Amino acid sequence: WDEANAYTQERANYGTFMHAQIERLLVARTYDLDGLKAELAKYIEREQLPSSFINYADDLKRDILAFAQFARDYDVQPLCIEESLYSSKGYAGMIDLVANIRTYTVDEEAKAREKKGEKWTEKDEEKYTERIIAMIDFKSGRKGFYESHVHQLYLYKDMWAENFPELPIQSVFNWSPKDWRKSPTYNFKCQDD
Repeated sequence: WDEANAYTQERANYGTFMHAQIERLLVARTYDLDGLKAELAKYIEREQLPSSFINYADDLKRDILAFAQFARDYDVQPLCIEESLYSSKGYAGMIDLVANIRTYTVDEEAKAREKKGEKWTEKDEEKYTERIIAMIDFKSGRKGFYESHVHQLYLYKDMWAENFPELPIQSVFNWSPKDWRKSPTYNFKCQDD
């Protein structure tokens, strides 16, 4: 029981640090990967974590790179980062990200062209993409998303609508890093259904 609780707390600390570094990347639009280990050491000291927590530095670097790839792929333009909100219904939470993102609406013609290896043109970008206001919740686990993550997003979406009715959320998503070796990749799932 104690080991399970310790592991749960360790993963929560990992997620907290990862969120802060993603916020730093979003605000600065750049990130110093060489400085990550020093930032992690400060976090370990401040939070009084075991010194072995420094061993997560390489995983965190990969997670930051995965998020940077995601931000590039979807042309993420942040509108709100790490915002604490309250609902009159009696709950509160920290919204990770509300952003204007580019989504892809690929039809059969585009799929056939892609299969042939044809490159996208600027006209294709206009035809097969649209920009939406999305709420994105970050998860540090790599095994996918759970039903509770969907419930959390919908509570946050309702809370956002209560506080910012003039800026409606069009879609809600979960994001998490994947394990990768050669090029950054991630999980990104629309939870609208």
